[in-house]
Amino acid sequence: MALPNKIPRLLIMSYLILAPATAWTAPTITGPVTAKVVKVYYGDTITVEAYPWPGLEAKVSVRIDGVDTPEIRGKCDAEKQKAIEAREFVKGLVLGETIFLQNVKHGKYAGRVVADVKLEGGGSLAQKIIDRGLGREYHGGRREGWCATL
Repeated sequence: MALPNKIPRLLIMSYLILAPATAWTAPTITGPVTAKVVKVYYGDTITVEAYPWPGLEAKVSVRIDGVDTPEIRGKCDAEKQKAIEAREFVKGLVLGETIFLQNVKHGKYAGRVVADVKLEGGGSLAQKIIDRGLGREYHGGRREGWCATL
């Protein structure tokens, strides 16, 4: 069989192999998934031991959806100080506590998920951070700087 006759077959086989891989997207887990907070990395990022079903435990970094907090390695001293305040506030609220993850999806960084974080007593962790003045509403896209507003 000559090469020109093989090309259509190779193209069809390539499509059949690659099309499903490119069409698949990771699902969103609506939850709630019970989790225990084991570390607070930033005001908007925590590490949890999650228990998605009996007998399974997953330790994962979670970006709290709906809020952006200042960066510890920020561009000005005021941002760095506010970042520490946000982290300490979140530590005091949830470190060692049970929380519930909802609408869990893959984050843009490997190994991290993005989720709505609900407190055991009710309420949104993101909203508590915003209400305390330690973060602002954020739903993806380009983030604003902090130094001009602090």
